[in-house]
Amino acid sequence: MTGAVELLPGFPLTLDDYGPLVRELRNRDEPLTPIRIAHSLGSLRAWSEPSGLPTILLAPSLPDRRARRSTSRAALLLASRTPWSRSLAQRLRRASYRRYGAEPPFGRALTLGVAAERLRHRPTTELPAASPVAVLGSRDDARVAAQKQLADRLGVTFHLVDGGHLFPITHPVETADAIAAALASGLRR
Repeated sequence: MTGAVELLPGFPLTLDDYGPLVRELRNRDEPLTPIRIAHSLGSLRAWSEPSGLPTILLAPSLPDRRARRSTSRAALLLASRTPWSRSLAQRLRRASYRRYGAEPPFGRALTLGVAAERLRHRPTTELPAASPVAVLGSRDDARVAAQKQLADRLGVTFHLVDGGHLFPITHPVETADAIAAALASGLRR
């Protein structure tokens, strides 16, 4: 697929963590109009910062699920000012991957200040009408039923893929296939 891909990563992942997925999308022959892909917590950012681009939500975080967001943000900001913030950022990265049953690939961690900034988004449950959406969820994600309900509530297509919550990272080829299927179906039911 050729075309611009804007990626809004999950927490506390870096854009580099999604490299295999982005390469897979760009190496396909099918044409791709500019698209926005938001994973996990990145979906909340997509809602609070509409772009007008067609948007695909991958294992989206749900707006009502982040009750302790401000406390976590304050703790990350405080920790970012310590001399050991790099070490803490690496630990947070490893813990985030392991929480979802995956080993972190080699790479740098997101700084704690940037991780804290990602927790500031306060979305609504309605997406902009100019941004058609499809939701992709994983059979092995504990929140897949709620993600399906979100897709139904928004009136958009829902696609299941293999892997857990980190499927865009652990299953980049299958994720790219599902994104292509969502685009081919016109994104809307």
